[in-house]
Amino acid sequence: MKVAAILSAKGKKGVVSISPNASLMDAAKSLCEHNIGALLVSDSNGGPLGIISERDIIRKCASGAALGDVEVGGVMTSDMLVVTPQDTLETASGVMARHHIRHLPVVDGGRVVGMITVRDVVEALDEEKDIRIRHLGDVVGGTYGSDVF
Repeated sequence: MKVAAILSAKGKKGVVSISPNASLMDAAKSLCEHNIGALLVSDSNGGPLGIISERDIIRKCASGAALGDVEVGGVMTSDMLVVTPQDTLETASGVMARHHIRHLPVVDGGRVVGMITVRDVVEALDEEKDIRIRHLGDVVGGTYGSDVF
């Protein structure tokens, strides 16, 4: 299964983004408002600059910083790891596992077309596993290719 399948299942929701000049308080409010765990950090033309996650905000908060006084650009991860819609779910899960990340931007033609989460990947892989098990059961049970359901 490809990353594109997850994007298709999620529908036409846009990627929620934030300016690098916004405060961490603004970022935290946006995360809560949209019930998500990461924001794409974009320039004024919508070009991707980085990503900021709830973990990044918590780390800064734990250091004693006032969230209203710290800009997103100073905390974001600018070396984003990304996948494409054509990448497999195994590739995406491998990137997430190796780099201990939970959110992965999806880039197509140089622009961010979506964001997938570790939950998205696990659910899709689980669904794919169930389909394979049913298929193998049909093959072993002799109902493969028949009209018996």
